[in-house]
Amino acid sequence: MDLLRHVTFFVTIAEERHFGRAADRLGMTQPPLSQGLRRLESHLGARLFERNAREVTLTPVGQALLEPAEALVAAAGALRRTALEQVEAGVALRLGVVEALRPEVVAALAAAVRAASGRGVETVVASTVDLADRLGAGRCDLAVVRHPGVLSDLAAGPVLRLATRLLVPAGRAPDGVLRWAALRDLPLALPPRAHHPAAHDQLVDAVARRGARPRVIAAEDDRTVLAAVAADRAFSVGSPVAPAAPGVAALDPADPIPIRVRVVWHPGAPPEEAVREAVDAVLRAEDRR
Repeated sequence: MDLLRHVTFFVTIAEERHFGRAADRLGMTQPPLSQGLRRLESHLGARLFERNAREVTLTPVGQALLEPAEALVAAAGALRRTALEQVEAGVALRLGVVEALRPEVVAALAAAVRAASGRGVETVVASTVDLADRLGAGRCDLAVVRHPGVLSDLAAGPVLRLATRLLVPAGRAPDGVLRWAALRDLPLALPPRAHHPAAHDQLVDAVARRGARPRVIAAEDDRTVLAAVAADRAFSVGSPVAPAAPGVAALDPADPIPIRVRVVWHPGAPPEEAVREAVDAVLRAEDRR
């Protein structure tokens, strides 16, 4: 016999003083409720209620058992709530970020999400396309992606602009001053277009408006970019922090080319508002750099 279930029947009937109302409260019909009570009475060897056409009253044994029965039901509820809280606390929140973010920003995002949610944080660095797929499949809870981008049915926060610097071969800017004409024969090294198609095209157009119309080459990671720039084979739009790489000059042009990002999530499983606000706060601090 499921003792807790049948004790819950007993407590609910005692509180309602009516089998029909007790059955409604428990989301069941009256016959199985009555059968369950009879099984409990048989198990205990005593009748718990007297009933007539007008009312249900506790027997002396029922009165004596009501308080410990209520304590048992309350303790079981507390046990379930505590177990659920512990399980939820142990499930990490899955945060996605695009590779354009500086390592320090990614670390700040993870710390802010942990503080706001009280949960662990699993961080994955991927392209906008991959992160959108992860969100749609329920394999990510929240992501910072490039804008513009195809987000399908995802919910999104405001668009924010993050600072960047131009990474150019040091010999092309010996006095630390950018001259776009000096870059016209160099390819532009960027992550593959498939990672962020719309954002990729927007950035290339922004470079073209500044006087350079370079051929674009795909660079899978920062190491590839820096190696190409240091070898005078390419320039790039990169992190606002100057890389410690010989042969590379990190310049702040008069008209910088920002990277646009936004926070996205699945509307069917939105993260807590406090978590979204924490992520926005970190990105807005970068937006003001």
